Amino acid sequence: MRVPLITEPAPAAPPSPDTAPVTTLAAVHTALPPHRYPQDRLTEPLGDLCLAPGADRAVFRRLHASAGVRTRHLALPIERYAALRDFRESNEAWLTAGLDLAEQALGTALAQAGLAPADVDLLVCASITGVAAPSLDARLAGRIGLRPDVKRLPVFGLGCVAGAAGLARVHDYL
Repeated sequence: MRVPLITEPAPAAPPSPDTAPVTTLAAVHTALPPHRYPQDRLTEPLGDLCLAPGADRAVFRRLHASAGVRTRHLALPIERYAALRDFRESNEAWLTAGLDLAEQALGTALAQAGLAPADVDLLVCASITGVAAPSLDARLAGRIGLRPDVKRLPVFGLGCVAGAAGLARVHDYL
């Protein structure tokens, strides 16, 4: 999980129509799940989870090998994923890991920027893995002590572009 803290200085004069606002990153901190695996170590276990028994794995193996990914970080040990019985268990594992990682990333980014939770005006949380109501950002806001009037925007359903979309919404807000 990567958390950028973004600020925008107030303009000295009203901006001209030709001048775009400038967004500045005050701090960025990455928090990764603890279980790290080489990509090739995950091919067969992921095939077991994703493909029908007896399915031809040739295309899957080629795709996995050519993805350009060297390592992956997982919230659980790879062996535990097969034991997750249903969406509820999988989603609970995501929520537990996601909250812990978000708290670590945001707390460290705030410290690096010399800011406190009370300084946060907007929290954008992008996820492509799980869903929650109340949302991950609502739970995080309460956990780390953000102000009650903090604006929150959960971003979901955008796949791998979710992070870029989240940054774009922050820029729009600023």
